[in-house]
Amino acid sequence: MAEGGRRRLKSQRDKHRQARAPAPPATPPREEADILTEMRQLCRTPGFAHVVAHVIVRDNFVFYEDEMKPEDMAHLFGFKRLIRTEVATLIGYMIQGGVEVFDPLPDDPTALLARVEALIEELHRRLSWSMFGDGLENFLAAREEAETLREPIFYGGESAFNFQYRDFAVDKYRADNPWLESNRGFAIEDAAAIVDACLALTEEQVTARWKAADRDDPSTWSLLPGFIVSKADLIARSGVAEKQAAAIIAAFSTPLGDNAEFIALNDYNRAVSAPLIALDDDHYAVLQHYAPVEALYEAPMYWMFADKAYRATAATHRGDFTEAFTHQRLIDVFGQANVHRGLNLDRAKGDRIGEIDILVEFGGRLLLVQAKSKRLTIEARRGNERSLRRDFQGAVQDAYDQAQICAEALFDPTTSIKRADGTTVALQHPPQKIYPICLVSDHYPSLVFQTDRFLRKRDIDGVAQPIVTDIFALDAISELLDRPLRFLGYCELRDRFGERLIYSHELVLLACHVRQNLWISEDIGGMMLDDNITGSIEIAMLARRRGISGEKTPKGPLTAFAGTAFDGMLKRIEERPEPPLVDLALYMLEASGISIKAYNEGVGLITAQTVADMRQHDFSFAMGGEGLTVHSSYESPRQVRDRLEAHVEARKYACKADRWFGLFVDPADGLPLVGLALTFTWEYDPLRAELARDLPPDARSRIPKILEGFQRTRTRRKIGRNDPCFCGSGCKYKKCCGP
Repeated sequence: MAEGGRRRLKSQRDKHRQARAPAPPATPPREEADILTEMRQLCRTPGFAHVVAHVIVRDNFVFYEDEMKPEDMAHLFGFKRLIRTEVATLIGYMIQGGVEVFDPLPDDPTALLARVEALIEELHRRLSWSMFGDGLENFLAAREEAETLREPIFYGGESAFNFQYRDFAVDKYRADNPWLESNRGFAIEDAAAIVDACLALTEEQVTARWKAADRDDPSTWSLLPGFIVSKADLIARSGVAEKQAAAIIAAFSTPLGDNAEFIALNDYNRAVSAPLIALDDDHYAVLQHYAPVEALYEAPMYWMFADKAYRATAATHRGDFTEAFTHQRLIDVFGQANVHRGLNLDRAKGDRIGEIDILVEFGGRLLLVQAKSKRLTIEARRGNERSLRRDFQGAVQDAYDQAQICAEALFDPTTSIKRADGTTVALQHPPQKIYPICLVSDHYPSLVFQTDRFLRKRDIDGVAQPIVTDIFALDAISELLDRPLRFLGYCELRDRFGERLIYSHELVLLACHVRQNLWISEDIGGMMLDDNITGSIEIAMLARRRGISGEKTPKGPLTAFAGTAFDGMLKRIEERPEPPLVDLALYMLEASGISIKAYNEGVGLITAQTVADMRQHDFSFAMGGEGLTVHSSYESPRQVRDRLEAHVEARKYACKADRWFGLFVDPADGLPLVGLALTFTWEYDPLRAELARDLPPDARSRIPKILEGFQRTRTRRKIGRNDPCFCGSGCKYKKCCGP
């Protein structure tokens, strides 16, 4: 049994809300304050901590044998599961009840839990009422009201895996260690060690107690004792000196009977910022495993911002961390030479146009990253319209506007690009396409929902739709799509299809992409992606970062063609990222498994034929109005290039395509030597029509079935209007590709 690295992407209650939206309850639920008052009273019931412990194990622990699989996580997406914000609310109210809440089990814990869950469902209905209470016909009008954002903000879940919070916190606050040591008595590394000890001890203890439970002995059923740790055990397990450990525990603990200021949902809740519940001077309850790592990542910033003299320094360090982290993760994917940090764009006369936080260049494709450290304030979480819009402006809109200004400037060849030290950066190729990424460094609830609601966009030719996300999602994308073309392929498909997909968080899109490619048919107007597809992503991240037994790479496009000619083609292009070859690779990355298999078999076939008879061989195939022609020959690339281009031009015209690629491969290993792309709108041209007529019919008897209609030999003959069309459609030439 293990506590999952759970980051809830979207509440199942939110999906439940959507499902029942067309038929809202006949009568409105009670007022929010009345619901919370009853909930607060129930949470103060003597022994209520046992109920909370049961819920946490039920809804957060993953039970598996040998190797964790997505189906082991299925219960984490169930309708009855309570999400972190709901459980934190229960704990926050429970703390107010004092020591009695840790009394022995209440008389009827099952009935108590059932009533609490009923109240939580009623609360959800109350929060949803502003959007759906008057029926679906008023949904579009209601969604413009700020009050309707309270529900997705509260139920939107977390942004990070718990191990991301823990690991990133050390980098985030390392520069602030002098302040922490002077004002709090410890360094961030020591605090992280104490948090590690909390999680390790409670996981071990809960697991042992769960295994030892006796079905016939009710006194063993409660798992609450497993969540209680002693100060001595924390010191011993962490290796932190006693003085520093005591300071850390004090900074992150809340005594029973405290937390009186937490009344409404969006009030300050010490159960989140100081999650170690002090039972006495030596013992602490650590209930939610997510809470200590979240507090480690977020609480120190509040401490430092309370020091007005240090506030500006803390803010600078926070921004530096975000940029440095993003810079390094993109270097891990694209390489040091292709990633630039802190660039200034100037006009020819020296006027400043804008600044770019991170710029990635690869084969004419650019990633333009603008990072912000603005958080969603408490007033915004309460549904205050002005606060919501102000926070979004600072966190996302400003970054987007800066990205658009800089993207336009990058297309202007007269723009000067310089680093902070004044040295000039020269782009290797003119920009073909730019992908803006607007990045936030902290948990920003319902970021996708708010982006859809608030972001003011404008279209610029050659600039993709923005990726608005957080550093935690960028970390996962960089981890799983750790090669340049894989990363760019995701960005390209996201640009093409992202606005037709309904999803709750960036990782839902990533999970879809690694399972089957982020591609949907043109005849599908829109598609909703369910959160439960993210299980494979979570397992992969846990396996890579925490060493659990599970698949490090989800099965799908990332694994299906490893070691094949297709994979070799991608690697060779990544070594020589010329724009036509990068365009070709992105085109192929959109292909279905059948098309990629056709490519692999086609390359294997023509290279084997070339080795056997020393002649040129080739094949072509089309997908979605575009296509590829592949040549194999022992001739030099210079000799083949003109012939390949003529063939590509004829094939493009014959298939009435607007874009067609050509590839010349080495018969020894099937790897690309030359690549080209012809991109222009198809229109009737008598000269090109003549070239197309010279294309021969298919030599079907010499090729595998999967490539029927794609290959040709070098023997040429003029095709007649009543001959079968060379494209393999089965129709006559005059009724298919002919003029």
